[in-house]
Amino acid sequence: MEHLLTSSLLEADLEATAHIAQILRAVRSHLGMPFAFVSEFVGTERVFRYVDSSAEHPPFSAGDSGPLADSYCARVIDGRLPPLIQDAADLPAARALPITAAFPVGAHISVPIQLADGTVFGTFCCFSDQPDDSLNSRDLELMTAFAGVIARQIERHKAATRQISEKLSRVQRTIEDDQLSIFFQPIRSLVDGRLVGLEALSRFPGGQQRPPYRWFADAWEVGLGVELEMLAIKKGLHALHAIGGAYLAVNVSPATVLSGKLEALVHDVPPHRLVLEITEHALVDDYPSLHEALLPLRRHLIRIAIDDAGSGYSTMNHIIALKPDLIKLDAYLTTNLEDDPIKRALLKAMVTFANEIRCDLVAEGIETEPQRTMLADLGVRNGQGYLLGRPGPLEAISASAPV
Repeated sequence: MEHLLTSSLLEADLEATAHIAQILRAVRSHLGMPFAFVSEFVGTERVFRYVDSSAEHPPFSAGDSGPLADSYCARVIDGRLPPLIQDAADLPAARALPITAAFPVGAHISVPIQLADGTVFGTFCCFSDQPDDSLNSRDLELMTAFAGVIARQIERHKAATRQISEKLSRVQRTIEDDQLSIFFQPIRSLVDGRLVGLEALSRFPGGQQRPPYRWFADAWEVGLGVELEMLAIKKGLHALHAIGGAYLAVNVSPATVLSGKLEALVHDVPPHRLVLEITEHALVDDYPSLHEALLPLRRHLIRIAIDDAGSGYSTMNHIIALKPDLIKLDAYLTTNLEDDPIKRALLKAMVTFANEIRCDLVAEGIETEPQRTMLADLGVRNGQGYLLGRPGPLEAISASAPV
């Protein structure tokens, strides 16, 4: 039965599961019956996907299965039994089924769950171990209406499961076929244009149709986030031998740091020339554990940077907890800097703060000469942006700033 359980629609869409559970409970209570379930027809088996019962020890639970041929469900679908039965003992076709006496089954009402493409998923069923002569056509109409609602929820779930499967396949193929490539963007001195570092940036098939952040979001959703990040870091590290004394910055999530896999990957690189950028957007549930995981890397003199500082609400939490060696100022703080005295005041304060904690600043998003000049005047020594060099292949990076 393992293959039936692994194909269960209960695995992905929790919202659909909650809605269906609510329907089962409400309809079962309205009809005054102790048992309700949604079954799926899988080959020759009937699998209980959703179950609700007022009994202390119900005879089955979600995930259980049995032969479809022995069930009321199959006979209701093919017309051998009516959808509404007030007393199974009164019907020879129901009385002949072993489950009628074994359970026993008294009142029974069951309707098909039909999907939009016309296929029958299974049945929505309520039943009792006692007869119930109060059941009527309006109860059957109620069950039929809610079976339609359940069908829509199941289709939503199936669509979500299909999307997850497609994402998993796409990310797996990218990792296994080594389809990820790395571009590099210069980080330069704002005083003399000297190359001080490179940031490794991932590029994927599809270009702007599917930007990098979507690839990584998909990878985390399907459980391959660490693997994809590790591949990007591994490929980026190859640049270290070709960039002289400049450092290399690679993006890393807290989850990848906590995986414990980074230390082995960076074992053979010059550690003082490697910077791990942890984005300001990254959610951190356990700062002490992250701090502990970073310790062996820091002992090797690998530096830590907080990326995108100033773009959200977590900047100070990250800085206080992680005590970074570099803070990268988000491009939002650079944009329209010339016309925004509040941004200039904030940057000036950040320069003072960084000097106080002995941390370097790197300004992102520098696109104009006035921005570069103003940042340098404020005391920001290094920067990154289109003015200083666009992302590109390693061989296209120049040691001096573009004219």
